[in-house]
Amino acid sequence: MSMSLIRALITRDALQSSKPLMLFKSLRTRIINGDDALPPLFVPNPGQLREILSALADHATSEYLRNMADDDRYTNVIQKWLRSFAKDPEEWEPAIVPMLRV
Repeated sequence: MSMSLIRALITRDALQSSKPLMLFKSLRTRIINGDDALPPLFVPNPGQLREILSALADHATSEYLRNMADDDRYTNVIQKWLRSFAKDPEEWEPAIVPMLRV
């Protein structure tokens, strides 16, 4: 998966839905057969993550954000990003401020 495909999922129109599934389906660890974990289809670098988080902060509806917060699949992705920030804040600096806005 490429950032161009992710960009289609973070447009103003796409983020007006109440379902974060399509975006986070690509960003989360995939579980196969209940046990086997596969890496995400897309792992953003700091600049790409900044773009994703900025779009969420600017365009996602309250319902979209609430659905993100109410589902462990999505909060686990955010938790992973926060851990990356803590491990290497200089590298991830571009994405930290947008994360705080979401």
